[in-house]
Amino acid sequence: MLGIRTTIIVGRQKEVIDLVEITNEQKQRLQSLSNQDEDTIETLVAMQVNNVENSGLDPKTHALCRLAALVSIDAPLASYSWQAKVAIASGVTVDDIVGVLIALAPTVGMARVVAAANKLAVLYDIAIDEIRNVA
Repeated sequence: MLGIRTTIIVGRQKEVIDLVEITNEQKQRLQSLSNQDEDTIETLVAMQVNNVENSGLDPKTHALCRLAALVSIDAPLASYSWQAKVAIASGVTVDDIVGVLIALAPTVGMARVVAAANKLAVLYDIAIDEIRNVA
């Protein structure tokens, strides 16, 4: 068991507490994700395909739902990267994304919509360039 420990002061005494404890297996899984291990990525891609099939939605609608979920939680830019590429590959257009953002505004608020629009604009441009280079 691995852990992160810190010292806190309670009154006049110092106490050492464990903030997080993880197993070696958990550490290896985190490392494989952060290193983009090929087997791990293949597993995640398979999960994505299964999720689309199990949802009963067409791939485009599924991708838009996932983008909407990211907007609703005010996800960081890195979280949008994979989903923006999947959305483009699924046939999502800029007009589709704008439509979803407009539809979300009354529910999630303008601040989240504007923040998401900026993130998606950056990533959409990057993804388009990557597709052009492959084609």
